[in-house]
Amino acid sequence: RRVLFRSDRPFAFAFVDWRMPGLDGLETARRLRGIDPRMLIVGHSSDCTRSLRAAFIAAGADDCVMKPVTEPMLDAIVLRWLSGA
Repeated sequence: RRVLFRSDRPFAFAFVDWRMPGLDGLETARRLRGIDPRMLIVGHSSDCTRSLRAAFIAAGADDCVMKPVTEPMLDAIVLRWLSGA
């Protein structure tokens, strides 16, 4: 499997579901952004409306995508956001 990116940080990418038990994806994105301002954060949901995408971005995420997410989609997301990193 090819390596899409390298990083000096423990995590360069977080893929968070909107509806997680205990701590939803929006709050997770807020907290992750506070930990690492350079981390790529992508929310995902089976119902990724414009308003949910806007909420994810307001919470600190870089993007929000619709489920199901396939491997080629994930590769494209990572390449799109991290190609200049």
